[in-house]
Amino acid sequence: MAGASILKRVAKAGFYKAGGLGMARWMSRKGLRILMYHRFGDRDDLARQCAHIRAHYAPVSMAQVAAWLERGDPLPQNALAVTVDDGYRDFYQVAYPVLGEYGIPATVYLVSEFLDRKLWLWVDQVRYAFLQGKALPADLGTPLAREQAALEMVEAVKRLPNAERLRLLARLPDQLQTCLPREAPPEYEPLRWDEVREMAAGGIEFGAHSRTHPVLSRVVGAEELAREIAGSKRQIEQHLDRPVDHFC
Repeated sequence: MAGASILKRVAKAGFYKAGGLGMARWMSRKGLRILMYHRFGDRDDLARQCAHIRAHYAPVSMAQVAAWLERGDPLPQNALAVTVDDGYRDFYQVAYPVLGEYGIPATVYLVSEFLDRKLWLWVDQVRYAFLQGKALPADLGTPLAREQAALEMVEAVKRLPNAERLRLLARLPDQLQTCLPREAPPEYEPLRWDEVREMAAGGIEFGAHSRTHPVLSRVVGAEELAREIAGSKRQIEQHLDRPVDHFC
């Protein structure tokens, strides 16, 4: 196993030194890349990524992508669209100024009831419950072990029918002996609607990403799907007073 790992590292280094990345980029230059983010932490890391994008790709908006798909409008070579899921506040605090500095457009897909402060995202609730819980087995005594257990549970829960997922999540705080705050703690905080309106005026596109962030393939019934998909679009349009054309 160690030998195979070393060979992989050597092959990877050789690929880069031989200009393989540039060749791969050239071979796929007529296609579209979508670079998806969720969270933002270090401003300098993001700035380095944006500098790389500017040096090697042609940033485009999802509005341009939609026009390309619907009408055949041309896209530049090495077109790349930046998208951001969920609507965490670190987009406004970290990413928005950096993207603006580099002139890179972005589309942010919002979980509408997350921004309405009616809920916080269930994957974060699972992580919080494991990190703060008092009733965990001895082998989950470190933050890293608890993080891994939370991740494994999230992946398992994604496969459950939506109603079963909600029942399990409702029981989780008691089972782990913790209390979930009603609103998201600062590290999981959503954008504020006034910030969304400010960024929309500054050129950021906003799309819908459901009302409550379920796994849509596990939602039963057309009515509930319509509530999640069309309902989130309506909520965002009411806050922004403009059409919402994209859903993720």
